[in-house]
Amino acid sequence: MAVVACRGLCKKHYRAWLKANPPVDPAIVAAHIEALRERGHGYRRIADLSGAGMTTIFEIAKGKKKYIEAPTAAAIFAVPFDAQPARMDPIGVVRRVRALVALGYTEVQIAEHISIRQSNLWPYTFGRASWVRPETFNRIAAVFRVLEGQAAPVGPAADRARRRAAERSWLPPLAWDIETIDDPAAEPIVEAIRRDTPWNGVLDEFRDEYLDLRDHLRMSDELIADRLGITMDLILKRLSRLGIATQNAATAAERRAS
Repeated sequence: MAVVACRGLCKKHYRAWLKANPPVDPAIVAAHIEALRERGHGYRRIADLSGAGMTTIFEIAKGKKKYIEAPTAAAIFAVPFDAQPARMDPIGVVRRVRALVALGYTEVQIAEHISIRQSNLWPYTFGRASWVRPETFNRIAAVFRVLEGQAAPVGPAADRARRRAAERSWLPPLAWDIETIDDPAAEPIVEAIRRDTPWNGVLDEFRDEYLDLRDHLRMSDELIADRLGITMDLILKRLSRLGIATQNAATAAERRAS
């Protein structure tokens, strides 16, 4: 990287390089680091994003550097203020993990899919985590996207997982819109949440209403989503669970013409 562009030069070439790339006032770089920290980026995150060593970042921030080489300064300045923060709100991760348990996945299975220890998953399962690293968030979100579209697990372990989720009112993937699942203020997208109503009952009700709007009123999926007050993402998710093929524009037109 540019941070180490001058490494390995002899004294003569290093002086020439230094003349072409004069050192930067460390106070200016320290101010940028402080501004990044105010936006939630720690020293480790700034080091990872810039390519500079964490010790270098720390020493600059604490005023222990007499000068900073231009490439190092440029790499630090290149870290954007709106970069993904080092610590993220864990609510979306909590909802995803609990939703997978509600489908029938055990914590052991989820941890194996994410490639983390089960003990590291528990703070999210039980809502005890105050933050989550972006890397962990991205891995859990990716696994969630894969598992939510597959057939639910079967067997005694899956049944126990679903019972545990029901006892704790943990909601399955169908209850969340992918666009708002990470929003702490988001509410579950279900017609009614009743502890005595099994989730397959919610799907059965949706199936009947969907097929009625599609086959009798000849409505497209987009219009059905609008009529039901839910997003297309949720429509597609539910149809996938029910094994019902989605409509394309041509299919919808054929239905209206028939």
